[in-house]
Amino acid sequence: MRHNWCFGVLGVAVAVSGCDVNRDGVDFGYLERFRPGLGGGRGATTVIVDPASVSGQAAAPVLAASLEGRGTSNVFALSATNGNVQSWVTNDNVAIFTEDGLVVGTAGLTYDLYTAQAPTPADWGPVPLPASGDRIHRRIGGDDKIIIDSFSCEYQDAGRVDLDTPTGVVSARVVIEACGNTERSFENAYFLDRSDQVLATRQWLGPGIGFVSMQFIGN
Repeated sequence: MRHNWCFGVLGVAVAVSGCDVNRDGVDFGYLERFRPGLGGGRGATTVIVDPASVSGQAAAPVLAASLEGRGTSNVFALSATNGNVQSWVTNDNVAIFTEDGLVVGTAGLTYDLYTAQAPTPADWGPVPLPASGDRIHRRIGGDDKIIIDSFSCEYQDAGRVDLDTPTGVVSARVVIEACGNTERSFENAYFLDRSDQVLATRQWLGPGIGFVSMQFIGN
């Protein structure tokens, strides 16, 4: 059974079949950067964030994040939890907001992702994939105006990998979210434990920020 999620103004996910989504194939080619592990046998591990960068902090809830396009990395401390939304903040007040592992906003990064609405891992993690859904980004443009981008997305299982973490190697399920519109396309990756909780992820936050690779530690 294929699941489809559409979002209304309030961002509430509903299971429907009328979304304007027609994506029957997902290109997993970029996942070569995570080899070996995807279909490549056991013994090798996938590294999202260097565990040495958060040495000694594994017991506390922290988020290790790397902005690939800017070549910067930082460790974010858990600042607040409001329902399923967690606020992660650095010492210089840069913030990333997540909901069940999905990045739903940023602050202090310039060209910030103001809000993101999309099915979360809590929505698609427990159901058989593939599934389809809509993603809506509201981002800060160069003139400080809000720009709205809408994407159609497809969710696909991509096997399992051995994920390297500060507390050891764990087996992680990989789910790919492939999104696109008439102007651009991108693929997000989520690495889930056996309870479908996000251990690590790589997500596209917009043209002004690019991709962020993140690992949740002690969360």
